[in-house]
Amino acid sequence: MTGRAEDYERTMAFADIALGQMKALHQTATSRNYEIWYAYATGYHPALNQQVNATLKARGIISEADLIQIYENYLSPSRLTERIDQVGSQVKGEIDQVMAMIDAAVGSAST
Repeated sequence: MTGRAEDYERTMAFADIALGQMKALHQTATSRNYEIWYAYATGYHPALNQQVNATLKARGIISEADLIQIYENYLSPSRLTERIDQVGSQVKGEIDQVMAMIDAAVGSAST
């Protein structure tokens, strides 16, 4: 049970930090905003944290538009689909190149 208790304490601490940030910055309590601040609290997305910190340093606030952009860039499920499509295209291109080389080698061997 110790691992479970530790998980509970850790995740509740992250939740407290997330809610505290939302309160301190007077942000609406939406699931998107909570997800952003929870991810920020965990530190598991260093690029997200850097973006949040840079925005706060530059302007002192984070607007709803900033939060939407941060979500789209770092957490949105649609960004994974786009990345998968991009990787799939790269793999297809490489396979096409290998197939062309095999066809050329077969042609040379036949000759």
